[in-house]
Amino acid sequence: MDPFDVGLTIAQDPYLSSRHTEMHAVLRVTAGRTGTARSPAGAPAGSPVTLAEVLIIDCSGSMSVPSTKISAAKHAARVAVDVLPDGALFAIVRGDHRAAMVYPRDRQLATASGTTRRAARHALDRETASGGTAIGTWLTLSRDLLAPHTTAVRHALLLTDGRNESEPSERLGAVLAECTGQFVCDPRGVGDGWEPAELVRIAAELRGTADAVARPQDLADDFRRTVEAATGKVLPDLRLRIATSTFDRLLYCKQVNPSVAELAGEQPASADGPMEVSLGAWGEETREYHLCFEVAPGGRPHGEDQRVARIDVVADRPLATGPVLVLVHWTEDPVKSSQIDPDVARVTDQQQLAHAINDGCRAYERGDRVAAERHWGEAVRLATAMGNTAKLEDLQMFVRIVDGPAGRVELRPHLSVLDVKRGALRSLMTEIPEPPEPPGRAHARPPVPEKDASPAPPPEAPRPPAPGPDGSARACPACGRAADAGHGFCQGCGRNLDGAA
Repeated sequence: MDPFDVGLTIAQDPYLSSRHTEMHAVLRVTAGRTGTARSPAGAPAGSPVTLAEVLIIDCSGSMSVPSTKISAAKHAARVAVDVLPDGALFAIVRGDHRAAMVYPRDRQLATASGTTRRAARHALDRETASGGTAIGTWLTLSRDLLAPHTTAVRHALLLTDGRNESEPSERLGAVLAECTGQFVCDPRGVGDGWEPAELVRIAAELRGTADAVARPQDLADDFRRTVEAATGKVLPDLRLRIATSTFDRLLYCKQVNPSVAELAGEQPASADGPMEVSLGAWGEETREYHLCFEVAPGGRPHGEDQRVARIDVVADRPLATGPVLVLVHWTEDPVKSSQIDPDVARVTDQQQLAHAINDGCRAYERGDRVAAERHWGEAVRLATAMGNTAKLEDLQMFVRIVDGPAGRVELRPHLSVLDVKRGALRSLMTEIPEPPEPPGRAHARPPVPEKDASPAPPPEAPRPPAPGPDGSARACPACGRAADAGHGFCQGCGRNLDGAA
């Protein structure tokens, strides 16, 4: 196998007062090729990892309205098949209110070659759109096809244009639970009839990414990129093994970069055993996870580091990576216990921002324009405080920003359904900033309420305008507002001011 290894780093501030009950940490996982990774016993160094790919194409009746959707979907599947390297395993599944094989006809994976690619392309020509939408059934067939190939990188690309209306929602939930850790699935929505929450749920539980394709003619490029990314995976299933002390327990583990997703853990048969969390297939990449532990000071010494949890990363091969520790240090020093690690503050802010954008999208979809404006206004306030110009640009598709720091916005008229649904998916896409600490952000842990708490101090006076290169105040070229000192972006509309005079 390729020389490949994984690195772990933990970010946290261990100091807590006895009044706190939660410990937060950010785990950064980085995978890449090195000269030190070891091949598992019996596996020759340099042996490639096989890709096992299932293309799930929605062929329900709605895909014929307009007819360009089903035509574009079949063309995209042909392009994806052509991208597969020789020797890869693949199948094409037709999805409606049932699931059926398009290619091969038998319920098994074919081996990619010139002959099988041509046969798969011809098989797609016969498909037409009819029937309903039962996504759980599609995923069940995909799981059965991929199940025998435990040493391969198992991946499914799922395309749909509608809601999962032909089966109960609890059926989809049960199927997702059965498929978690078995394969990675990237769901895609085309048209404007799909449900963002369903795609997000599938992507989160099956460790993939959810996205929308605005136009049917863009499907081929998206399929090509997605399958090419799957061919670059090296580790079929990377897992976190989290062992907590007897005093503490894991409350949740969330992926926070490159997207926000709740991850469920698997508890072994022994109640005293560690929790394992599947992270899906990995190539050369970095992801971040937000872990929250319930901690208790009772019976533990103060004034020294105590272990909350040990975190290991495990794969289908030995890794040279050592564990990282989550620590707690009980103290009654109010200065120490009030601090928050900058990375923890950053990912917490990212999640709050994602939820505010998504809440606005859901409110707008149900026709509540007042709530949508309120949620998007809060998102603008958060993005402005963080200096997140990328999210501010996204938000300006929905609103006109009147006052960024105050979160005052006005809804733009005639928003399209597709734009709002795509906004709901894009709200969950994040990135690791460089440097990681947002400008002007003070990291202080919210105080634990006390009966005799002192009143909050008065707000700071506004900063003077930032001087330009000639010493004069800088004004935003977009809205004309004077820029606040110490910021490289406009506090009014979020415009990047780098290079602006």
